[in-house]
Amino acid sequence: MKCLLISALLACAVTGRSQKIDHYAKTDTMKTFDIKKFEQNKGKQGYSGSYRFKTKEGDEVKQLDFTSTDTSYKKYYQETITKEFSPFKQIYSYYENGQLWVEFKDFNNSSVEEKRYDKNGQLIKTINYDKKFQYDFEAIHKMVLEKLGVDIYDTRQAMAFRTVDNITNELPILNRYYQIHVLKSAYVRGEWLSDPDYSFFIDDATGRFFLDQKEIDSILQTNAKLASTNNKKSAGMDFVETPSSGGPLFGTTTTIVFFIVILLLIIFSAYKGCEQMSMAH
Repeated sequence: MKCLLISALLACAVTGRSQKIDHYAKTDTMKTFDIKKFEQNKGKQGYSGSYRFKTKEGDEVKQLDFTSTDTSYKKYYQETITKEFSPFKQIYSYYENGQLWVEFKDFNNSSVEEKRYDKNGQLIKTINYDKKFQYDFEAIHKMVLEKLGVDIYDTRQAMAFRTVDNITNELPILNRYYQIHVLKSAYVRGEWLSDPDYSFFIDDATGRFFLDQKEIDSILQTNAKLASTNNKKSAGMDFVETPSSGGPLFGTTTTIVFFIVILLLIIFSAYKGCEQMSMAH
């Protein structure tokens, strides 16, 4: 009896470790687009050409239709599913008859998975973008939460992105990496407002955290030179090093990213405010 109990506990432990949590909206059957319902509601909420609603699970759904000059399809529909303060997003595209065409998952606009279907509903292509990385967002979430107490699944706490170097795969450090931008957020006059706090990188190859900006500056400058050298060599050109004309690469990059994050947050806050006012009317 003891042996059976121990075996059962071990099996549960192994199963618990191996299970991957799916944070995206669930669907039991092949999704189809309800064209009739969309046409009946399109534009009636003050959003031209779109229909928006919230599900009982709290998912925010936005539906649109598009016309195309492509001869293979004249019209298609698109559905975006998000949840407030969540980085997970699903985008579905549908054929003119409402059958599923493309299913796309992303995390803060970083691609996670893509599936394509033919007009008969048969899956014809799957792209798993996680395969390019040693760590996926779930692993990064756990690492950051344990080390710094920051939850990247909550966009009030942080914005997380990942980057693949498109020039060369020979960079020794930070060839593929995650950028984490930690935020300070407060609930003010009925809405959440966020400001940048600090940023850091995680090297995908090693899982190492880079918290010192000077160290990151130095690494990215070295990588830029190495990538430039490799490109010129592969093109059969003589490489001549020229003195740097600007300041630290990461300092400029960080500033740009910070401004982009701030701008997105401002736009999002303003959009939410307008949306609430519109619904109130």
